[in-house]
Amino acid sequence: STFIFDGSLGVGTASPANRIEAYGTGHEKVIATSTGDAHAVGFQAEQDADGTSQKWQMQTAAGTTGFQIRDATDGRVDMHFDGAGNVGIGTTAPNDLLDVRGNIQTSGTFFLSGSDLGGKIARVDTNEVALYAGTTEEMRLGVTNSYLKGTNWHFAGSGYMRISGTNTQLQF
Repeated sequence: STFIFDGSLGVGTASPANRIEAYGTGHEKVIATSTGDAHAVGFQAEQDADGTSQKWQMQTAAGTTGFQIRDATDGRVDMHFDGAGNVGIGTTAPNDLLDVRGNIQTSGTFFLSGSDLGGKIARVDTNEVALYAGTTEEMRLGVTNSYLKGTNWHFAGSGYMRISGTNTQLQF
C-alpha cells in the first residue's frame, strides 16, 4: 500500500514533533526485512545543505550476514561488521576482531593485552613514545633522545648500531 500525506507520521503518539516518530513502553524496534539474497536492508540519512548533498547508510551487507555503515555519496563502506564478530574499518573483509586498513591516530595510550602479551605504547613526553612490556618501560623513541631499557637485549642478524649519536659503530 502507498500512503501519501503532507505532515508528520506518529506511531504510538498523536502529536509527533518530527516527520516520523515512534513511541512505545517497551523495547521498541523498527524492522525491515528482505528475503532476497542480493538485497540490502537499511536506513539512509540524507542532508542537502547549500546544494551539497551527503548521504549516509546503515544497512545489511547484501548477500551476507554482515552490516555496514556507508558513505553513499562516495560509494564507500567506512565500517563493516562481518557477522562473525569481526569489524573492519577501511575493509569489507576483516581478518580479525578489529581490522583497520589505514592510519590510526590516538591522543591517549594504546594498550596491548592478552594471554601472551601485556603492555602499552604510550606518549610519555612532548616528543617521545615509550614501549612497555607489562608495566616496565623497555624502549623510548624520541625526536631528541631514543634509548633502550631493560637488562637483556638480543640483536639478531647483521648490520650496524650507532651509539650515543657518535660515529662509533658496532658490527653484528
